[in-house]
Amino acid sequence: MAYLTNVLLSHYFVEDPNHLNAARLMENLRRRGEERRVSLPTLVELYAYISRRIGALKLPPHYARLCKEERAADVVIHVLKHAGAQPVDNTQADPCKRRCGWRTSSG
Repeated sequence: MAYLTNVLLSHYFVEDPNHLNAARLMENLRRRGEERRVSLPTLVELYAYISRRIGALKLPPHYARLCKEERAADVVIHVLKHAGAQPVDNTQADPCKRRCGWRTSSG
C-alpha cells in the first residue's frame, strides 16, 4: 500500500515540472499492484491548494460553468481518479493518538 501526497498534483498536471517523475512513480505502483491511498489530511491539503490556485490552473473548458468551490472539489475528485487513489480515514488508527490517549470526535 502506498500513501500518496504531493505526487498527486505533479501526476495530474502535465505542465508540472515533476510530471514525468510522478508519472513513472505512479506507473511503477500500478505495475506492482500497489493500492494507492490518500489520507484525510492530505485530501484537505489537496483541496486547499487547488482552491487557492484554481484561477491559475489549466483546466478543461467545462469547469467554467462551476463555481470556485465546485471546481476545486471536482478537480480533487479527478486528481484521485487519475491516480487510481482512494481516500482513507486512518485517524482512528494513529498509534500516537492511542499511545497519548487522544480521542477523536467519534470516540
